[in-house]
Order: sequence, then structure tokens, then C-alpha cells
Amino acid sequence: MRVARAEYARVVKLAEQTPEVINAWNLTGEDSWVMEIAVIDVRHLDAVVTRFCILTETSTCIVLNAARENAAVLPARRQHIKPSIRKVTGK
Repeated sequence: MRVARAEYARVVKLAEQTPEVINAWNLTGEDSWVMEIAVIDVRHLDAVVTRFCILTETSTCIVLNAARENAAVLPARRQHIKPSIRKVTGK
């Protein structure tokens, strides 16, 4: 579920009070929050989304398939990191 801009503390409190919210990420961009929720059917989804609609706009999507999940995050290797661009001066 994506949640638009709303008062940070109110969103956090509602997320904490909603057992269906598994993960809640505050982020930059068009939406302020992305939440992973677990529901049993469309009626249940509607009930959860409605709680957040009181605060702000929401939108949802349903995962159909997972092509990759929980992949290990490996440390970056120096040779894979591009050097920063340096401004060339006449000095």
C-alpha cells in the first residue's frame, strides 16, 4: 500500500496499531510511505486501506508473482564503484 504525505507521527502511530502492517518504509518521492500489508481477501484489504484513507490518499497493488525475493546483499567491490566526477579547472 502506498500512502501519500501525512503527518509523520500519525502515520507511524496508525501503522503500529494496525497488525496487518508488516513493514512500513518512509521514503522520498511522490508517495511518503510504502507499506507491506497482509490481508486475507479484498474485503479485508478494503478495511485496512480505509483506516489509512482517513489520513491521506492511498493506493494499492497486489503481488502476482515474485521473480526474486530475499536475495543476499553483497558488499560493493571497489572496482564496481564508479569514481566521482571531478570538475576540471584551468589550474
